Amino acid sequence: MVERGRGASLSQGFLDFSGVARYQPAYMTVNEPDIPAPAGTGEPLNDEDKVLVVFCYLGPLAIVAFLAARREYVRWHARQGLVFFLVAFGVILVMSMLEALAGSIHWFLGKTTSLFGGVVYLCLFGVTLLCILKALKGERWRLPFVRELADRL
Repeated sequence: MVERGRGASLSQGFLDFSGVARYQPAYMTVNEPDIPAPAGTGEPLNDEDKVLVVFCYLGPLAIVAFLAARREYVRWHARQGLVFFLVAFGVILVMSMLEALAGSIHWFLGKTTSLFGGVVYLCLFGVTLLCILKALKGERWRLPFVRELADRL
């Protein structure tokens, strides 16, 4: 141990923590484990597959994910994401027309329909986030209202 007198610097051992265990918070891991393998593949998702799985549920980018995917797992999510996008686009289109029609009839109907449309849009956004999270975890979570259409693609 270096003398702790005058002129001793930190690098010379003024504060010697060699016997103290380092604290590492739980949220800071040195080597994060890979995302678990998708069902039936036996290998974890690589970085490219993670990006493609996120693209699957971001509207038209599902086409890019479908064309660039090498794994059936990513293609499955791309098919489901594309069908979900088309259904969501149809719902948004119908809601917009209803809001315009109701607003032209009476201002209160327009405001009420607009409020209901906002709730529908938030639900669609929540389902999109849930699908992305489930896909990144390696799950094949099937959306009930697009299941049959996605299986046909």
